[in-house]
Amino acid sequence: MNNKRGISTVVATVLMIVITVAAVGIIWAAVIPMITNKLSSSTSCIDAGSQLQLVTDKGYPCMDGNDTINVQIKRGPKEIVFSGIQVLVSVGGNSYKYEYTDTDNMPGSNEERVLPITDDNLVSDTADVSIADATEISIAPMVEAAGGNEICDASSSVKIKTCVA
Repeated sequence: MNNKRGISTVVATVLMIVITVAAVGIIWAAVIPMITNKLSSSTSCIDAGSQLQLVTDKGYPCMDGNDTINVQIKRGPKEIVFSGIQVLVSVGGNSYKYEYTDTDNMPGSNEERVLPITDDNLVSDTADVSIADATEISIAPMVEAAGGNEICDASSSVKIKTCVA
C-alpha cells in the first residue's frame, strides 16, 4: 500500500498565482519609478534643447576687443526653468566646459538676448585657459531635475567671429 501524498492541483495552481502576483508587484514597485524618473529627465532635456538655441545668423557668436564672447540666445515659448547654460569652448583643438549661471540675464519666453561670456562670469575648473583664445563655441541647457541640475546635450559647434563695431 502506497501512503505517498502530494499537494492537490488546486493548491498548486493557487500557489503559482500568488507567486506570480507577488513577483509582478515587486517589479512594479521597483522598476516603474526608476523608468518614470529617467523618462521625465530625458523629456525635460528634449524640451530644453528645443527651447534654447544659439543664434548664428546675425553676426553672433563674436569676440569683441575686451575678451568677451557675445552669444545671442533665442528662447522658445515654453515655460522651462533653466538653471544655467553649459558653455563649451574650443581652444587649440581641446574643449573646455564652463557654466554660465547668471539666470537673471537669461532670455524670457519668445525672447532673444545677447549674453556676454567672459572669464569672470563663468565657472570653470580650468584656470590656465582663457576664453579669449576660444575659436568655437556650443551651448547645452542646464535644467533643474530631481537630483539637482541636469546638463543636456550640446548644440552643434559654431565658429566665433570678430564682432563688427
